[in-house]
Amino acid sequence: MVGLLWLAWTLGAQAKPGAEDVVAKASAYVQRYETQLGGVVAEEDYVQEVAGIRGQMQKRRLTSDFLLVRFSENDPWTPFRDVIAVDGKPVQDRQDRLERLFLARDAATARSDLRRIADESARYNLGPVYRTINVPFLALTFLRPENISRLHARAPRSQTLDGVAVWRIDYSERARPTLIRGREGEYVPARGAFWIRQEDGAVLQTRVRAEVDRVGADILVEYCQPAGLSMLVPCTMREKYDAGAQQINATATYSNIRQFTVSTNETIKR
Repeated sequence: MVGLLWLAWTLGAQAKPGAEDVVAKASAYVQRYETQLGGVVAEEDYVQEVAGIRGQMQKRRLTSDFLLVRFSENDPWTPFRDVIAVDGKPVQDRQDRLERLFLARDAATARSDLRRIADESARYNLGPVYRTINVPFLALTFLRPENISRLHARAPRSQTLDGVAVWRIDYSERARPTLIRGREGEYVPARGAFWIRQEDGAVLQTRVRAEVDRVGADILVEYCQPAGLSMLVPCTMREKYDAGAQQINATATYSNIRQFTVSTNETIKR
């Protein structure tokens, strides 16, 4: 009898969850996680390389503040990159832009500034591919409760990631309109994978793949928990863009992660 009871317990413990269960657990994690992101800012070291025709190589290093903001409690967190220096040379026109953004008198003004800063940041990207999807939290957007119905998730696979038991979930976007759009507004369906910690549903790694106008994009993000921080944060983002004759490879690393607040005397503390 003891042996039978032990066997039944073992089989029950090894039962494999369905894709819906794993995705729902990860979605609940993302919902909790996003409430902790307010005022988080990191230093981003972003190296881009473009291999062109005849082996020509271009390289650029961007130093930026990477932020997440939202304009009201009902808005999602919006990531953006505020470029400080290009190849070690300070960007001259960016002084005080963060203060203007966060101290804007109304949400419409703040949103306008955010779009402008995002476009300005994108102009420093190397290569023929205009892109604003190169942000580490992109894949988490698909796990927000309002978006999980957009996904077709395949059966989870048990894997080990850096010694941690995870469920790998491969997914593809099935809903229209898509969350990612081309520059002319065309739909760009995404696919990829999540690596979800079995213990608590935390997202440890994400991948997003997409293709538009014969340009393929692949963005892989790894999360880690730096010393002194109580939450997981992106530690690296690796990108590949296949633009026919030109290949773009980029790696972003994140450090000096901290929180800022807007005080009553209208200064931004870091």
